Order: sequence, then structure tokens, then C-alpha cells
Amino acid sequence: MQEARKRIESEGFSILKLCHDVKNFVDSGRMGRTYLRETEEFLDYIVNSMDAVASSVRYDLEGHISDELVEAKLRDFGEIKKALVWVYAFAKQTIDADSLSIPFSLATFVNHVAEQIQKPSDAKIVVLGSPDLMYYKWNLGELRDLSANISERIKDFPILPNEIGLLLFPYCAAREVLVNCDLFHEMGHYIYETTDLKTEVHSDIVTCLVKFIKVQLMENIKTSRFVARELYNYVRDLLLRWVEEIFADILAIRVLGPAFHFAYLELQQVLPVAIASDADVGTENDFTATHPADNFRFKLHAKWLRKCGWCEEVEKYASEVQAYLEKCEKLEINAFEINCHLPIPELSGQKDLIHKWMLNQVERLVETVEACVSKKLENGCEPFYDYKRSAAGVMTCLEHGVVPSTVYLEGGKIYPNPTTLLNAGFFFFLGGMQGLIERTKSEANPIDRRLHYEKRLNEWLAKAIDDWQILRMEDKL
Repeated sequence: MQEARKRIESEGFSILKLCHDVKNFVDSGRMGRTYLRETEEFLDYIVNSMDAVASSVRYDLEGHISDELVEAKLRDFGEIKKALVWVYAFAKQTIDADSLSIPFSLATFVNHVAEQIQKPSDAKIVVLGSPDLMYYKWNLGELRDLSANISERIKDFPILPNEIGLLLFPYCAAREVLVNCDLFHEMGHYIYETTDLKTEVHSDIVTCLVKFIKVQLMENIKTSRFVARELYNYVRDLLLRWVEEIFADILAIRVLGPAFHFAYLELQQVLPVAIASDADVGTENDFTATHPADNFRFKLHAKWLRKCGWCEEVEKYASEVQAYLEKCEKLEINAFEINCHLPIPELSGQKDLIHKWMLNQVERLVETVEACVSKKLENGCEPFYDYKRSAAGVMTCLEHGVVPSTVYLEGGKIYPNPTTLLNAGFFFFLGGMQGLIERTKSEANPIDRRLHYEKRLNEWLAKAIDDWQILRMEDKL
């Protein structure tokens, strides 16, 4: 027992030191920085977690543990250290993102849109940096379970609030605005978690799969209960992942417009192909274990850009991309494939039949997703009206190298909202940059000049979005 007591003391002091170091790391990271409100609250959560852990461990080390509970306390300490490792990782990414000048204006606007969609519920999205070259939403399920588990062991340990979501962007894109429009897709994943769509689709999949097995599959092979269960798990997991991605795509298109589509093309390096004079539909026709085929997603993008009235604007400013979208609109479901291994040897001969059925299910489930997105947007977040009113003024500002915070019309001043700024900014990026470059005098070569003005364009748009949000907070809009 004495040995166990020594281990308690050793593990306890290790945890206290870790709590002290993490708190100091957060405090030093906060010095001289301007955090988003949501980021500040998240860092407060981390500091409060450290305080609760340290207070509990100090109490234990003062000798308040009975002999029969020593082994149980050692197990508790192991779980606590596991939680602290996670907390430290999130603290580091939060502070790293800020030190790299995270796009505050865009991250704040993402939160504004999420709050509008989620009313009357709260929404708090923390944007973190990532070493990956991709955007994604962190699945907080495990961390929430972990915090709930620790709260049962430690008095006053704060459970991670349900309204918090973590979106990650590449560190290297910290100063970008246009490409960071991909954050709206990741915001869609956050919104998806607050809907009942997963439960609805799950029930739908079960009903349709049972019928498929009985009516079509049983004609070709005897299906045991084990095989049927394995098939159910395979189909369910893939369809649920694809449905979530489709939801995030449609939501991003509905609340942001073509700027999200252009950002995705740019991120995937599809944009050069899309604007080529002989552009054909891309080559990504495979549904993977995590995502629907790119061309299937572009087909949905084009559908909703047309439905929301954006296609005329795309055609006006980016006709080559519009031609690309029109080709995507005409794609049929049979043009796609599922590039996923079927882990059921007994059904290997039925792979094509199963995958064809799954593709048909995806097309059918799209209508369910669209209805769910429309319901979430009943609070009103779709942006086309302001764009039609002020986009021309924004384009004029950008053509003259002016920050487009204010545009002047016959009726007076207008302050374009961020959605207008982002869409007009992307149209200018695609079709107006060369005119601006040619009007400026510089000894730099054309490539360096374009890179310079791409950087400046992002800076102008970020400043304009900041200005709009200041006016909104001051009730001047």
C-alpha cells in the first residue's frame, strides 16, 4: 500500500506540473493578442479545466484518500492525464492560429452566420490552425465524452458546452480570405450535428436495405444474418458520411453562393481545369470512403447556384467556369463509381449490383438533405439581395485598388455585407485582376505582380469585412 501511495504522490505532482505549464502556456499566448470572442471563451474553458483538476489533485495529495480507494484514484489520474493531453493540443492550435494572424474577419462572419441559422440556440465556433493542407471540422464526440467522464471524477470540472464547434484551416492559409471560404462547408458539418437528419437517414437506410436484400439480393445469393449485418454496416457507414458531406455542401452554397464553389475548386486545384478553354468535366467520378465524387458535388453546386439565381452572375464574370458547371449539371448518377472495398467475401460477385443500388439511394437522399437545409435556413441567411444591390460598386472599388467597405449609389451609401464582398471578390479574382495589374507600373515580372495583387486583394476584402462587422456591432447598418 505504501508503494501505491508513492505512486499517487508521483502521478499527482506530475498532473499539477502539467496543469501549471498549460495555464502558463495559455496566459503567455494571450499576451498582446486579439482573440475572437469564441476563442477567448474556449481558452477560458481550458484554464477553468486546469484549475478544477489542480484543486482536486491538491486535495488528494493532502491525504484525503482512504487506502481502499488508492488503486481507483490511480486509474482516475490516468484518465485525467489523457484528458490534459487533448486539452494541451487544442490550446496549442488555438494560440498558433492567432499568432499566424488567423482571418479574424472571416472567422467572425462564420460565427455570425452560424448564430443566425441556429437561433434561438447558441453557436460558438472556434477556428484553429492545422498542419494539414485541408479544412475540416474536429469531431468533438470523444472529447465531450472525456470531459463528461472527468467531471464525474473531479468536482467543478467544466463539461465542454454543446454549442462549441472546432473548425480547422491550414496554417499556411492564415492570411487568405477567398480560399478560406471553405470554412463555410466545415460550418455545415457543425450545423449538421444539431439536426435530426442522421437519425432520419439511418431509419431510411434500414428500411430500404431490408427491402433490397429481400427483393434483389436474395435472388442471386443466400444471405445469412451475419452477411446481412455486415452489409448493413458497410452501406450505413458510407451513406451517412456522404449525406453529411452533401448537407455541408448545399448549406455552404445556400448561405455563401459561388464563393464557396470557387474556393473548393481553388483548394482542389480544379480551377485551372475549369477555366481552360477546352475544359471537360473533371476526373473525380469516384465516391470514396469519406466523400461523394467531386463531380457529383459540382452537380449539386450547379443546381443550387441556378436555383438561387447566381448562374447569371457566374456567366457574366466567369463564363468558362459556368460552362464547366453546365456540364456537371448534365451528369447522370450512372456516370459515377464507388471506389470502396466491399469487405464481405460472400458478396464479392454482387459488388456492382450493391454499389449501383447505393448510388441510386444517394440521389434519392439528396432530396431529404435539401429539405433539411431549407428548414435550417428558415431564419433567413441567403444572400442574393445585397449582392444584386451593391456588387457592381464593390467591383469598381477593387478595379481601382480601393477597400470596398462603402459603395455609393444614387440612393446614398451602402455597406456591402461579407457575402457580397466574397462573391464579388472571387469574380474579380477570376476576371478583373489582369486589368488592375496592367494599369500599375512595376519592374517586377508578371508572375510576381499577380501574386502581389492576389495578396492585396485578400487584404482589401478582409478589411472591408472587418468594417462591416464593426458597423453591425454599433447598430449602424
